[in-house]
Amino acid sequence: MNFSTEGEVDTAYERAVSAGAERIHAPKKVFWGGYSGLWSDPFGHIWEYAVNPFWTLDRDGLLKTLPTHRRGHVLQLRAQVLDLARPERS
Repeated sequence: MNFSTEGEVDTAYERAVSAGAERIHAPKKVFWGGYSGLWSDPFGHIWEYAVNPFWTLDRDGLLKTLPTHRRGHVLQLRAQVLDLARPERS
């Protein structure tokens, strides 16, 4: 999951840990210039919270700028991700 600032990564990481996530590695600066932390959920899935200074994110936290040859596929995927993120309505 991508965030705009290191502070947002730290906050989200600590929130996950306080909810029962297992720490893999705390957020830290990484060799390629970003900032990243890893944790595992109760099902064993590994999650990464990160800042990539080379990417521009939109208000939903998704990539804002994409190569034009892949834009259609990414927009379709984005719609699916946003749909999954919406709470169910009864």
